[in-house]
Amino acid sequence: MEARVIKPNSYQITSLGLFLTMVIASIFVALDRGGWLAWSGILLGCIGIILSMVLRKRGSIYCFIGFFAVITSAWCGVAYYVYSSWELGEVIDISITRGNSEKSFRTWIVDHAGIAAVVYDADPETAEVLASIETVTVVRQGSKHLLSLRVIPEHRMAAEELNEIYRLFEEKYHELNPATDIYYLMMGRPKDNQLLILYLGSSLQ
Repeated sequence: MEARVIKPNSYQITSLGLFLTMVIASIFVALDRGGWLAWSGILLGCIGIILSMVLRKRGSIYCFIGFFAVITSAWCGVAYYVYSSWELGEVIDISITRGNSEKSFRTWIVDHAGIAAVVYDADPETAEVLASIETVTVVRQGSKHLLSLRVIPEHRMAAEELNEIYRLFEEKYHELNPATDIYYLMMGRPKDNQLLILYLGSSLQ
């Protein structure tokens, strides 16, 4: 008597492909920046692959839709909470120019030893630009200024000075700081990023 071979149906094949794509994409994100959400995507994708082999007909597709909705909602929910919390603090706009290219970013600021200080988690390209320029355009409380710039990588700063800057940030944004912790915990941090301390000096305009 021949053994009966159960062949996967088209729904299972489709859902397997979708879950494999989900796992591969999550692996790339996890390797690049880590974070619980990326690792959760890998876990849900692997569970989905197993379920796709068990569930029949449209069940495997519904399973993918449900899992995808969960992980997408988690990313969106965390992003909304983090960025909306950051916007509750004193946020400034910094614009940097190199050649014909211009980039701007928003970040928190504190006043330290008579000048403004910023802690910025910069990607390699932005870190290179910041290290090569001496002025930046800053919009603070609606006023636009051209300010002198001094950049120091965090790991090169004296421990006492660095601790003082972080103390000022904790003092000024203590109710909002958990949003930053959640950002790094859940969404991770690009492995090539570099923490920089930006000192914004007197106005040049």
